[in-house]
Amino acid sequence: MALVQKLARVTRWLRCPYAGTNSLWSVLAWIGSFGMGLSVFMFLARHSHFGYRSSQDIVATSAFEFYPEQQDVWLYLLFVSLVPVITLLGYGLWRCLCNLIERTGGNSDRRDFTYITLTYLVWWIDPAAYLVAHRAGTMPLHGIGLLFVLSNSLFVLQRRLSNLALSRPSGVPPRFALWVGVLVIGGMIGMFLIVSPFLDILGRFPFWTLLGTAIATLSIWLSASYWLSHVSLQAWAVVAGKLALALIPLSALPLESLFWLNVYQEEARVSESISWLAVVILIVAVIFASVAIGLIKLRTTQSEIRIRRDFWRGFFCFVVPILLYVWVYDPNIHNPLDFFH
Repeated sequence: MALVQKLARVTRWLRCPYAGTNSLWSVLAWIGSFGMGLSVFMFLARHSHFGYRSSQDIVATSAFEFYPEQQDVWLYLLFVSLVPVITLLGYGLWRCLCNLIERTGGNSDRRDFTYITLTYLVWWIDPAAYLVAHRAGTMPLHGIGLLFVLSNSLFVLQRRLSNLALSRPSGVPPRFALWVGVLVIGGMIGMFLIVSPFLDILGRFPFWTLLGTAIATLSIWLSASYWLSHVSLQAWAVVAGKLALALIPLSALPLESLFWLNVYQEEARVSESISWLAVVILIVAVIFASVAIGLIKLRTTQSEIRIRRDFWRGFFCFVVPILLYVWVYDPNIHNPLDFFH
């Protein structure tokens, strides 16, 4: 009887109003969870060694190094034993996240569950790359996992802060879409550090540099806007939108690559040409523009809707083109065609 009551409590805890078992979100969650299982399987398959090993003229095999003719058998056993388990665990995690959003958000709606479900699609990056280009490992498994955890953790945090501020409208945090925009700008600051001639060492750790600068920019933005909202007696979301507008010029920092050139031969840099004065002028101009926009916007009394509209106009008209430039640009002449030069 006690076991039945415990199972009933677990069932009630997992129940979600909009994310039922027959909904579209449930189907997408199963698909995303299957992609999670495939990603883990492909990661382990890439790191499994299949080959002969000779020891004292005797061909032998260790626990993690199998005969080539046994490769298909071992991969099949790994697939059937791992992918279903990971898929079930991923779907269970989705149900828990939906329930957590329902209990934490207070005013949750379909859009919350839609976002939680869409984050699962990142697990299809590696399988989709293999299906299209027959090439796996386009994005490290730890990168996909951190992206998945970070997006869901920040979303739950935003919903939690919104719920706590229900009794105090001025303390409502900025919308989550604005969080994503600031994260992108923070990542572009990381791109600037990666390609910067001043900091060559950061280019060895591009993923961690991008992740660190994105999280640091988001944290500073949230903390500074919350503090200024109390000082200026304005709503947190309004001040956060004004500071987000001030961050837009910082996305121009990666354009410093226009002022320097590396020449590579056989993946080795043989010469370097840098216009140091132009790089310094760009950095100073960007910082000055950011500070000026922030001071001007903080003195104005605009509505949150107007500020958000201005931010997204600047984001799509200024940040996105620069992001595409950074993504395509490559100074190595032997790499794919550079459409911007």
